[in-house]
Amino acid sequence: MDSSPVAAHTQTPLETPVPAITRRGGPGEPALSLDRLPRVATPPPGSSTLESRLSLAAENTRRSLRDVIGSASRPVRSPSDLIRCFGVNKDLASKLLLALEKPDPLAVAYFLPGAEALTKFLDSAQRRINRPEPMLRAREAVRQFATLVEDELGGRQTLEAAASVWLPEVRARVEAATRQAAYKSQSMIRGVTCDVAVHVAIVHPTRVHSEHCDSLMVLGYVGLRRLRPGAPLFFMTAAHGEGRQVFTLSGDPVGADASSTLLREFTSRPIPELRAASDGENLVYHIDTPHLGASNAVDVYFAEVSRGAMRRYTTEPGRRTGASHGMTIPARELVFDLLVHEELYHGCEPELLIYDTVWRGAANPNDRRRDIDRLDILDSIRVLGRGVASCRAAELPRHVELIENVCASQGWSASSFRAFRCHSHYPVYGSQFSQAIRLPMKPDDPVARGIEGV
Repeated sequence: MDSSPVAAHTQTPLETPVPAITRRGGPGEPALSLDRLPRVATPPPGSSTLESRLSLAAENTRRSLRDVIGSASRPVRSPSDLIRCFGVNKDLASKLLLALEKPDPLAVAYFLPGAEALTKFLDSAQRRINRPEPMLRAREAVRQFATLVEDELGGRQTLEAAASVWLPEVRARVEAATRQAAYKSQSMIRGVTCDVAVHVAIVHPTRVHSEHCDSLMVLGYVGLRRLRPGAPLFFMTAAHGEGRQVFTLSGDPVGADASSTLLREFTSRPIPELRAASDGENLVYHIDTPHLGASNAVDVYFAEVSRGAMRRYTTEPGRRTGASHGMTIPARELVFDLLVHEELYHGCEPELLIYDTVWRGAANPNDRRRDIDRLDILDSIRVLGRGVASCRAAELPRHVELIENVCASQGWSASSFRAFRCHSHYPVYGSQFSQAIRLPMKPDDPVARGIEGV
């Protein structure tokens, strides 16, 4: 991230009386009553924004559907009541009542079943109640709402994407579903997948230079497997600056025989064949195995050390350092830990930056031209605490042991680090996750004088 980076977003009242429709809550919860929900102001019909017109159309649809349901021969208090009164299936009944309970018209728009399902509901209702006027209003409201969604928004998919911006509580739901779908698609296209991608970056003061730091990186893939015969199975470490060598834990330079970087105690048996090749500033690791499927999945971990790879200070305000992980293999989860020695970067915590690397490759967070490539998604960094013992992970039962092991190999105290984690579910394939720390100013730099903790 610096010159020597480490591997790797006017009120209109509701005047029409609305019949009471209630829905029972769960055990110990009060029943939800639609007639007691707060009345939400809807935009006037002359409002020109798409958001306003969608809100108005959704509110009109909700009111007309509630009027139809209120015409039933008995009170509708639950999906079961709706099924008995109107003969609809359980899925439609649950979705419809859920949408009608929402106080925000935009939430109603998002949760409403599709036009075809609503038409089926109205057809069934028309056979059971004899109130032509509410039925006509409801059909017209559904038609106008569907026309707005299909013709102006471009379909349900666009509605869901827009709702994720308008409604913060909807965003996580939409994003999770789309990311899971993307993971499945990319796994099939790429022909490989893994259950958990693991990245641990450890930053420690160097023994030979007070202005630089050593970095140790552990990269692992749990449940790594081919889905398609012949699919290339490889991963890489991100840019290593010119003239910088990468070493094994024992201090030997990493060459074409990459087996020396394997953490054998944590890697599956039999040990897979691993070879490395340089493509300039990157080391590309290839796994040679012909086997396919979940029964032939492997867990593979390796570690590499870079001496003096990271800056400790800067003379340029705002400059960053840190660690990055590139999603070169589709994964269900990413566990990305950054451990910073307690003597380093006082008062500084990492910021999560996620980049699209498809067009311009790996990103340097100090290059502001790459800001346009940042992805606005919901992942975040969590402060784990002090010491390696704080780094437990439910998906990785030996994770703490792994980190303690590599720290011990370098003579580093496992209790002397601050730990941070990004835990991402269905991380976007082709993206780059960066934990970026703003460097403190160099102590003897005039700009830094008087700055506490530097």
